[in-house]
Amino acid sequence: MPGSLDDEERRQLQAEIDAYVAREVYGLTRDEVDYVLDTFPIVEKRDRKELGEYRTKRLVLEAFDALAAPGEALDASTLPAVVPALDPAQEVAVCVWALLHASKGSIPRTELARAFVLRSQPSLLKRFAPKELEGTAITWASLVSNRSVKAGALADAVATLASRDGIRMTTDASGQSLIAASAHTPPEAQIDEWFRFEARLALRVLAALPAAQAQDVDAAIPDADRVVLRSAGVA
Repeated sequence: MPGSLDDEERRQLQAEIDAYVAREVYGLTRDEVDYVLDTFPIVEKRDRKELGEYRTKRLVLEAFDALAAPGEALDASTLPAVVPALDPAQEVAVCVWALLHASKGSIPRTELARAFVLRSQPSLLKRFAPKELEGTAITWASLVSNRSVKAGALADAVATLASRDGIRMTTDASGQSLIAASAHTPPEAQIDEWFRFEARLALRVLAALPAAQAQDVDAAIPDADRVVLRSAGVA
């Protein structure tokens, strides 16, 4: 029949639909989608028998990553030429705002802390950058290789911004703890392009992380910043 889908095309289309529903309808994170997919042993057994891998899971996670990744190009040619020199506290605040904008106005506390630690530790981001971002990560890291961020800087910035209504602390319908833009969050156009680039890069790397590596990122979060996570279910 003209225009009909073969089995592989049908699997891909179904994976894209499942990923969209998981992210946009139910608001699941990548880790949650990864967990849910592991609760279908019959599907996994069938895939491994017929296809030699748990293809359903791989296709759904790849489709989820494609949805989660900010759409702007992130190659070395788009890297801003100037690294802004700001007061450390101001720099962290701008970083938080940039991550909020890159996340369409709200971000789970866990994702904020993970993205921030990737941005704060260039060697960590380079280590976990997916293949398509390796060159960009290396070029970016060469410009910020001497970066030093004080432990507790994120927690201090979040507390200060919240007290001044620069951000909102809220939850979604499922009770997940979020940090969201407020009426006093600067518009994205007012955020320096360097911070916007870094935010997109950190989130892209984070979106591609398998669950096991996300745990490694969690372990790199300084104890002084874990107050940001206390209402988000991370010890």
